[in-house]
Amino acid sequence: MILKKKFLKLIYSFFALLFIVNSRVEAVQSIITIPSSSVLPQGGVIIKETTRVNPYGDKNVRITPNVTFGTGHGMEVSVGVPVSVKFAGDVTETKTDLSAKKVWYLGSGTRVSVGGTISPSFNMPVCPDTFVFGHVTQRFKKTKTGFTVGGYATGRRHFLNSGGVIIAVDQVVVSNKLNVVAEWASGENNRGRFGAGLKYRPSPELSVSAAVLIPNRECDNIGFQLSLSKYISPEDNVILRRFKHEEL
Repeated sequence: MILKKKFLKLIYSFFALLFIVNSRVEAVQSIITIPSSSVLPQGGVIIKETTRVNPYGDKNVRITPNVTFGTGHGMEVSVGVPVSVKFAGDVTETKTDLSAKKVWYLGSGTRVSVGGTISPSFNMPVCPDTFVFGHVTQRFKKTKTGFTVGGYATGRRHFLNSGGVIIAVDQVVVSNKLNVVAEWASGENNRGRFGAGLKYRPSPELSVSAAVLIPNRECDNIGFQLSLSKYISPEDNVILRRFKHEEL
């Protein structure tokens, strides 16, 4: 138990240090749990930490540090290490989330996004979790509203074996500062849930979001999620600058 506390403290300390680094470009996030239609420019990086707590039902906490890289041509890849700790039984599971996303722009307000994630376990002999999605997002400048509709397929410790539809809305309340968001994924599986919350940007490169999550199949297993995101632009990406310097 002591080692777990030290590990979690190390994760928070690492991300706190990274969030101090200065940057100049707006941070980008998921809608809540569903990947959004936003995509990083080539060389852009997002460092994100998400904490999800389920005080009822399963009674567990899940902490996921994640790094996303923009690869150019409307694509990005990400690597995360979710650590799940169950309050009862002191059981810990550590996974790796390997994700990729591609976004196409259809005019100024429409985007088509597809992507997927595979999540093998570090410490349990089980099949990887799998997830793929596809959705269309329409943004309306006059009302500052974004609507997303699509579908997904998922498998918990299994190849894709269930799925459903995706519906989401993102409403700007205060420009470049505050958004109200909601999403719903149908299906009685590990992805089927309703979520609603707020996104707040204290500065263009930082984003904080808080949400409540209600699973479709177990209403007593309500969860709460808090995410912190830090954007590092290509100009501030030390590794990219060094690589370009070596090419010269």
